[in-house]
Amino acid sequence: MKFENTFNEIAEQYYNAIYRYCCVKLDNEHAAKDCTQEVFLILYGKMDKLKLSENVRAWLYRTADNVMKNYRRKNKITVSLDDLDETTEDNYSVETPFEYIIFKDEYELLDSYYIKGEDIGHISKRLGISKAAVSQRIHRIKAKIEKNYMQ
Repeated sequence: MKFENTFNEIAEQYYNAIYRYCCVKLDNEHAAKDCTQEVFLILYGKMDKLKLSENVRAWLYRTADNVMKNYRRKNKITVSLDDLDETTEDNYSVETPFEYIIFKDEYELLDSYYIKGEDIGHISKRLGISKAAVSQRIHRIKAKIEKNYMQ
């Protein structure tokens, strides 16, 4: 019983902070939820081995970093800007293929909008979010690609 109480106390104290940390680092709400849950599953599995006198907060953040690193490795997709340059508003034009790593769901959103020509209204209904949220996501993904391109 003490084990479960300790876990619940730690989860109650740090869950939201770890979730926000993952949101900022991943810039993807769904990925952040997945990673946060995995961090606390790892904590639960290692509670008997952890020395609770250690800095639990630091352990959680370090574990979150490792979980996010693994998430990125498993969910990366390579996108060529050449695929996007015909239809983007900013009309990126690149003579040689230049590739970036983005999340699958980000690629799928860009693919739906730019490649398949699906309108924002249909995408918003399919994803269950507002049209403004779809537009904002597209804008953020494009900014992310552009930022990486300019470096």
